[in-house]
Amino acid sequence: MLLAFLVTLALAVPSLKQSVPLALPIQQVLMIVVLVMTLVHGHFLIRLNGRLRWFALACATLLSLNLVVFTVAIMRAGMWEDIVKQDFVLGLFSLLLLISLSGLMNYVANVIKRYIVYLMAIGCAVSLLGIYKLYLFSQGVMLDWVGDAAGNQYPWGTSLVSDYNFYSSTALIGMLAAMWLALNDVTKLRRAFGWGVVLVCLAAGFFAGSRRFWVLAPLASLSVALISKRMARGAAHSGRAIILLSIFVVAVFCLVFFALNDETGVFGADIFHRLESLNDQSSFSDRTDRWQFALDYLDGGILLLGDGFKYLYVYSQRFTGGEVLDYPHNPILSAAMYGGVIGFVFASLFYLFAMIVAIKLILHGQSENRLLGVMIIAQFFFVIISANSLFSISSFSCVVVIGSVAADLSRNPLYL
Repeated sequence: MLLAFLVTLALAVPSLKQSVPLALPIQQVLMIVVLVMTLVHGHFLIRLNGRLRWFALACATLLSLNLVVFTVAIMRAGMWEDIVKQDFVLGLFSLLLLISLSGLMNYVANVIKRYIVYLMAIGCAVSLLGIYKLYLFSQGVMLDWVGDAAGNQYPWGTSLVSDYNFYSSTALIGMLAAMWLALNDVTKLRRAFGWGVVLVCLAAGFFAGSRRFWVLAPLASLSVALISKRMARGAAHSGRAIILLSIFVVAVFCLVFFALNDETGVFGADIFHRLESLNDQSSFSDRTDRWQFALDYLDGGILLLGDGFKYLYVYSQRFTGGEVLDYPHNPILSAAMYGGVIGFVFASLFYLFAMIVAIKLILHGQSENRLLGVMIIAQFFFVIISANSLFSISSFSCVVVIGSVAADLSRNPLYL
């Protein structure tokens, strides 16, 4: 079905947009096409087998409430900067995808499987491009289209965008999707291809320099292995999976060894410094300083009704010298600043709901649904200390959208 294909593609595209500097309005075009086809399709389900679809309805409600608060903040502030415009469009995009997906209950299982494949393909492509970019940099060559989009500072390591955490998030999700396919596919060639993609995404994520990737990659990988069908089918399959995971661990150590013994200095010195910073509490001060400033700002009487998006300019002057707009790097604090108590409550409820969906999928979902749960939790740690608003990293809201629909199809729909 064409609508199912377009919705699946639209759910996966945000992972590409956040990690590659594309000027093309891919999401806006997809949003218009999906909206038209959804209206033509004209079939929306709020019940499943006679029961209300609680998770999908809760997700739609929370997205709508947060979008209303965001819209009111825009009207109060009277501003339409790119960072605000982009988040507003992404919020509409996520809500539209949920509405469209609600009429495709007969195709949801197929949508989820395609979604996982698309994430693997995007992660592989982005990782290969990032590795190529780093190789060129080691030869003294810079890509103009990457540098122009990044502005004053060329992206670090394999990252193609200024925020290497966004890039690493795409690499991590692609790696998890590839690992799940490698552990569950019955074809040897596909399994081998899956593990190849895992190694490519692992290398790209490692050399992007994201400490969150270094911490989350092994934990999330172990989780995917434990939820795979093969681990649940018996000792033979479990032993094979453990061997493959051991190869994965060896690959990590090889990457570390290569980085620390790199004679060119392009990889080694910076990677070593980043690894050392894992034990340095002061290395996290750029985040904690912004959070403390947000708390002080809210303590000045802004908390009740919020102050629109004036905080973007305040942060810009305080932390970047007025060069670029800045923010607390925590979407809940941002929501409190632009929407007051109501914004804080609605944003907090959405992230709480996302964790409930993830736990629900992991405990009661099929193998691919459990993977969605792991992805939600993994991306949460990128979003909660990097994003400006709930809609800034739409790959997270998209996986929550598809996860909420999948949760309604799991056993015991009203209970964890």
